[in-house]
Amino acid sequence: MNAPREGASNLRLPYFDGNDYPYWKARMTTHLSSLGIRVWRSVRYGHGPPKIEDTTTKKMRLKEDTEWNTAENDSFEANSRALGAIYGALSKTEFSRISACDTAKEAWEICALPTKAPKLLRPLNFKC
Repeated sequence: MNAPREGASNLRLPYFDGNDYPYWKARMTTHLSSLGIRVWRSVRYGHGPPKIEDTTTKKMRLKEDTEWNTAENDSFEANSRALGAIYGALSKTEFSRISACDTAKEAWEICALPTKAPKLLRPLNFKC
């Protein structure tokens, strides 16, 4: 089944089916930037779960989401918005390549990898 043709709408995401990545990247970059600078930064620089030093063990541990401050909540939300936009812009085949990703940065970087790379260069399953 062919995807509907895309139009010039702020509501319709640029569609990527594995072909013409530079064209999709330019349009998707603009779309993600239009969602806000924090959304674009989550794609460009990444988002990791916040960590804190455990006072008893003196080792770093992941913070529970109930411990997050406003900036950490905002970072998580920006990553979620970016990842949701990327998911929504992909064909089923392309989506399957990034479906295990937790961050928009990881998904964005996998989309940039060629889909028809020699088997030695292409992992069978992406683990994000």
